[in-house]
Parts: sequence; C-alpha cells; structure tokens
Amino acid sequence: MLVQHCMTRDPAVVSPHEPLTVAYEKMTAGSFRHLPVVHEGVLVGILTDRDLYRRGVNEQAQVKMAMTQEPVTVSLVTPVERAALLMVHHRISGLPVLKDGSLVGIITERDLIGAAAGRIFGLKQKNKSALLKSVSIKEVMKKRVVTAAPDTPIKDIAHLMADKKIGCVPVVSAGMVVGLVTTTDILRYVESLA
Repeated sequence: MLVQHCMTRDPAVVSPHEPLTVAYEKMTAGSFRHLPVVHEGVLVGILTDRDLYRRGVNEQAQVKMAMTQEPVTVSLVTPVERAALLMVHHRISGLPVLKDGSLVGIITERDLIGAAAGRIFGLKQKNKSALLKSVSIKEVMKKRVVTAAPDTPIKDIAHLMADKKIGCVPVVSAGMVVGLVTTTDILRYVESLA
C-alpha cells in the first residue's frame, strides 16, 4: 500500500512568520500534534507539540524559532511500510507528504494504524469492533509507564515528555492514579502564560 492511500489530505499548515500563538490555536483546535510549516508553497519545516512546549508560546515568538527544520518527509508513492519505519527510526509520529516538493498531505501514526487494520483484516468498522473485543488490554499494553507526582513542576513534566517522546504522563500519589498530564495540557498551560 502507498502513502497516498491513507494520508490526511489538505492538512492544516502554518507560515514560518506567524506567531506561535497562531500555531498553538490551530493545533489545539484540530487536536493536531504537528503542523507543516509552509512558505510560498514550499515545506520549510514542521512544528510539533513538543517544539511548542519546549519553546513556550508568546506573541513575540514566531514559528520559525521553534520548528524542526528539514523534517523527514515521504512522497505519494512511498510504501506505507517505509513510512512506518521512518517514524520508528526517527521517533516521530507524523510525516509531511510531498509531491514535486509541495506539501500535499501528512501521514500520522493514527493513519497507519487505521489503514493497517482495514487492510490486514479486510474489516469494516463493525467487524473491527468485534475483533478488538477479542483482544485483551494485557496483550497490547505497555508495562513500563513513566509517571509523575502531583507536585512535579510542569517544566519537568514537559522535559520528561519531550525526552521520552510520550504524549501523556499519569500522575500518581500514594500508589493511586490521581490525574493525567497530556501534551495538550502542557500546551494550554504554556499558552496561559503568554
């Protein structure tokens, strides 16, 4: 299967000269973890949620100050398996899709999982649900979980999430889960400081 069969078409984009607050608003409104950065129709970088909470969000900071330059990309004819390997190798969750140097889409882990399930099992949504009922959480869960305490500084949690490349951290007190900090929570907190 090729990337063009499972990518997100017409993805939201941001200009390198826009304030980070604009990028933040687009990311939170669409629940995106990354935005391609496009200047005059050409992909010049990618901005991730991790870039935002590492840099902070304020009116003076521009996208170009926080974006990842020269992002890993794929083309419309890249095999999905290759895209998945690139994501694993580079520890990223999305790849801009280019055609003749221009952005035409983005492919994410979610896109790959959805395409793989449908393709591998040849299942419609109703049958996917039945299949998922036959698999236990124990079979697919991660056993080593990164956690934080309620009094852990947000800055430390943000660094932990960036370093470990994880999207959420359970908050544990006295052996009990008392909350969950997500990438979106960090972004909203950073935005409130601006």
